[in-house]
Amino acid sequence: MYARVYSPETCECQEMYARVYSPETCQCQEMYSRVYSPETCECQEMYARVYSPETCECQEMYARVYSPETCECQELYARVYSPETCECQEMYARVYSPETCECQEMYARVYSPETCECQEMYARVYSPETCECKEDNKSTRPCIIYKLQVPLQLYLTTQMSFK
Repeated sequence: MYARVYSPETCECQEMYARVYSPETCQCQEMYSRVYSPETCECQEMYARVYSPETCECQEMYARVYSPETCECQELYARVYSPETCECQEMYARVYSPETCECQEMYARVYSPETCECQEMYARVYSPETCECKEDNKSTRPCIIYKLQVPLQLYLTTQMSFK
């Protein structure tokens, strides 16, 4: 069952697994045991999309978001990302790009990419969950401008993608 991991000549981990497996026990080093299956040296299924099974490191596109040691979101993103799927928690999905954990461009002016909350200057006006105007602020100037801008940006983005 370890043939894929161990070299039959040396009884040591094949080089590509050396960082992950303990050559003495043929089991995952403790720091990886939550992520890797000790029998197969492959990512547990729930992490397969995020981790590279060869290196036990985040696939490059997630490297900024995930901690390669724990397969958990770096603390800064923990509120935004689901640690199991490396995707935005649903309430942020409209605002954040699931690949980069950064605001979709059309929200970049309003949202802080680190916290997924409105930049402070908008906090009084905007709802941090939806990046939309709070009900009681709909008639304020930033909201009126925003109301006009976002649909226009969406429209332009859609038009560009059909060309």
